[in-house]
Amino acid sequence: MIVSTVVPAPPPPSAPPTNPVLTDLAKYVKIEPGVVNGVKGPHVIFSGVNLHVESGSGTTADAGAPTGGTGIVVDGNEATYP
Repeated sequence: MIVSTVVPAPPPPSAPPTNPVLTDLAKYVKIEPGVVNGVKGPHVIFSGVNLHVESGSGTTADAGAPTGGTGIVVDGNEATYP
């Protein structure tokens, strides 16, 4: 007589908690690893939103003294022109 014992599988790990801010942001952000318009990826694509970049001072004028701490660098790999 053969007796077998069935051992139940352990429960799956619980999913990490979701961040509601990131869940909302994901509606507007796409990561494209491939080529877009002939440009090799990866690409971060924002769609359906306006993009604002702040220095952290809370004002676009930085009270007359720009901090230089934040910005967007747009690099098209083009030659530098004088």
